Amino acid sequence: MKLWPVLTGVAVSLALVACRSPTPPSGVTPINHFDASRYLGKWYEVARLENRFERGLEQVTATYGKRQDGGISVLNRGFDPQKGVWKESEGKAYFTGAQPPPRSKSPSSGHFTAVTT
Repeated sequence: MKLWPVLTGVAVSLALVACRSPTPPSGVTPINHFDASRYLGKWYEVARLENRFERGLEQVTATYGKRQDGGISVLNRGFDPQKGVWKESEGKAYFTGAQPPPRSKSPSSGHFTAVTT
């Protein structure tokens, strides 16, 4: 196996990840006066844009809690009907910059910006 294509692929992947921006796309405005305490608790899925963790799962929930270090705990959970088991993905998010605007960064899922619809 040639090492050059592998190293090139890794370098390009790292460059793409480093270029991600926490700023929302043009035309999307973050909400002002975001109250994280109103966001905490268990949220039930009504509809979804498919992502890696939720693929093939049913009864998906996301539970958000307040961490002692000021961050937000994140627990995503869903049932895999093919295997008959529950799957979970845990993470944490931290606000970046001043609050507002409400922006957070999670090591597992990247950047998140709360916007109005």
